Amino acid sequence: MAAHISLWGTDCHVHIGMNPLLSSDEGNDVETKLVTGLLTFCRAGHLARTRGLVASLIQLLQAAGSTTASDMEASVTAVTLKAQAVAVSLSTRRAYVSGGTYDPRLLVFEFNCNMILRLSQVRLVDKFVRAYKEGKSLCHQLIMGAGKTTGNHKRHSNVSPLCG
Repeated sequence: MAAHISLWGTDCHVHIGMNPLLSSDEGNDVETKLVTGLLTFCRAGHLARTRGLVASLIQLLQAAGSTTASDMEASVTAVTLKAQAVAVSLSTRRAYVSGGTYDPRLLVFEFNCNMILRLSQVRLVDKFVRAYKEGKSLCHQLIMGAGKTTGNHKRHSNVSPLCG
């Protein structure tokens, strides 16, 4: 898929302008390797977070073995919720990649924040961008837990910088 992805567009003179010693083929090769690296890095970070979820699930399962009958319902609920989080994480797809095309700005954003954007986030950004291009203003209520931020030690806004 990366062979069909273009970070700067299909016009190879951009590559040559950045480094006149590169031929068009060499520029395309550099671009393909760059995009492949960005995709791989983002996925590796996501898999590391998934591995952390699996480790937490294993701890919950081990603790469930010594749970008293009165605490069993809470333990089952905790295990179920963590297992669901693992399943969602394992099935995460890039919401902005379709048919071998993608928005390079979103890929660079994911790389910069070491995260993978959710479909709801990409749709919301698209909604704001469309409204802007049409000369309309837009107000949208952002619900808690709907992907405005990510809670990895720091709080990063996901939607706001993508709209600017």
